[in-house]
Amino acid sequence: MKLQLEFSRDVITTADSVGAGGFGEARLHGSNAAFVVKTAIRKDQPLPYDKLCYMISHPLVPSDRGHRYCWPLDICVDPATGERCGYVMEKAEGAVDFERALAAGPPDRYRLRVAHNLCRSLVDLHRVKIFRSDWPNFMVLIDATVVEIDLDSVQIARPDGQFRSGCVKLSTIPPRLITLQRTGGGEFDTTEEDDLWSLAVVLWMWLRDGESPFACRWTGPGRRPSDLQRIEQGLWPHSGKHPEVEPRRGATPFASLDRELQFLFTKAFEDGHARPEWRPTAADWAAAFARLDRRGDVTLSHDEWRAVQTGRPARRRPPLRVTPPRRSRVAAGALAVGVLAGGYALHLPGQQTMQQDVAGPTAGQPETTPRTAADVGRSAAIALSNRPSPRDRSTPSLLSLGHLPAKEPGDTPSLWNATRRPAH
Repeated sequence: MKLQLEFSRDVITTADSVGAGGFGEARLHGSNAAFVVKTAIRKDQPLPYDKLCYMISHPLVPSDRGHRYCWPLDICVDPATGERCGYVMEKAEGAVDFERALAAGPPDRYRLRVAHNLCRSLVDLHRVKIFRSDWPNFMVLIDATVVEIDLDSVQIARPDGQFRSGCVKLSTIPPRLITLQRTGGGEFDTTEEDDLWSLAVVLWMWLRDGESPFACRWTGPGRRPSDLQRIEQGLWPHSGKHPEVEPRRGATPFASLDRELQFLFTKAFEDGHARPEWRPTAADWAAAFARLDRRGDVTLSHDEWRAVQTGRPARRRPPLRVTPPRRSRVAAGALAVGVLAGGYALHLPGQQTMQQDVAGPTAGQPETTPRTAADVGRSAAIALSNRPSPRDRSTPSLLSLGHLPAKEPGDTPSLWNATRRPAH
């Protein structure tokens, strides 16, 4: 099939199909294998021309090499009819769909790096007011690079209006959109809080071998509500606050996760269910995974990558059990760290004491003060992952988060970062 590109005026041909989705079909560029052409196949869903033109004129450059975007590059026109019928984008060469990689159960080191890269990618999108909405829609490479695809379905917030997404997947749908669909549906705007709910669901599934965060054993009266009903009602079985639902038999204990991840998931699914503004941000998640990611090369072996490509585990393995790194001592002249009432306290100069009970309230006692997203990462501030050698144990300088520079483009300053490198 011959097509003309609207902006470059080049004439191209399409080759074999590489996949299809709800909007259209992706075909190889006939003369350049580094690109694909996505053409519309549904007459009732017109090409989002204005949105694509805006994206083509405003390309997004990733802040980190761990994630990439298959960004729209040009509009395709059918020369026979003059109709705009698709767009050209970069090909995700060698990448595998998230769902297939999820089924393979890759090694822990790889999963932590993918989770970290995915969060960094969403940080970049949210900084320019782009909301992903249609989750999950990404692929992974052998070295854990995340490749975002099908970006025509994002929502873009502009000063003069919105380019809506209008897309959502039932596996990651936020509670408010379930209610919206149940009460009549209609057009909707995707919010940052919607993205943050979906991100938490994707991370939960990725760390726990595809398990839904609301999968449960029903112990209440009558028939068990459907998955969407339990999500809408906030019946998260790992909070201990809903006696009618319990984790499924044989499920990996929630307590086996790193304590900060437990805190973030609780903020997302329990505290943030009715109060979306309390959900952890993408930067909060990125800071947590930056601490757990051991750095270094996580490229999969041939057999491991083959398992990811086929979606079949090379061998049966238990779900990921993320444990926190060992804590190192920090000189008292810079940071005074203490254990207060079962929680951690971090003292910074000129600031009041900030206390975070990362273990949550004592069993049987109500939680009187809701935990906010600003609390995220404080447990990490005192859980230093790398014990310094004796020659490196000099007293660190006092730090101010407000003046902490980014280590590299896209870096997110946090209390954890503050304890690891000096201010400039």
